[in-house]
Amino acid sequence: WGQVSPLLHQVPTFVKAGSMIPTLPDHLSIVSGSASRSFSNLEWWIFPNSKRDKSPTSAWCYEDDGLSMDYIRNKSFVNMTIKKEFGINKEEKYTLSQHGNYHTAPQERTLALRLIDRNSSLIFSIHVNNVTIRKTLSCDVLHTKTKLTTKPFFCDGIDDARQYIYIWLGSDSVRVHRLVVIKEII
Repeated sequence: WGQVSPLLHQVPTFVKAGSMIPTLPDHLSIVSGSASRSFSNLEWWIFPNSKRDKSPTSAWCYEDDGLSMDYIRNKSFVNMTIKKEFGINKEEKYTLSQHGNYHTAPQERTLALRLIDRNSSLIFSIHVNNVTIRKTLSCDVLHTKTKLTTKPFFCDGIDDARQYIYIWLGSDSVRVHRLVVIKEII
């Protein structure tokens, strides 16, 4: 057991090692009414698992219109899935897909991965759908950069004292599956 001492305005959050949690990006999650909107922008927070655990994992995010009973009557809902697998030579593979539909579901999504407690110093390359993506110097440009480019990129970021690798996958049709391959330096 660990011990935490949060300040009065802080809420400690505990996450199981290896978890992959879908979230709204920071700049959208603090907007009033964000919980009632569809997830046209989604960021997957991927927490490290133990060094020895190389078993495949998956997570999903369920979405419906939030108002009707169509999810029962017509099976009108969306299930977004992320799968993590380990390949040979220190290779990680993330497959993002979506299945299902409902009448107001977004037809395009902007997706990103946030690899918690990681930095890119040990990364040899990152590929999105078999295309090598470039590293930007700073994640400070996230809000302006993502609006200016459609090309995926990655950067190192820091949130309080926690570092992360941010991989912006861009916007695409919900029918397009995304494959992210991260190769580490051997």
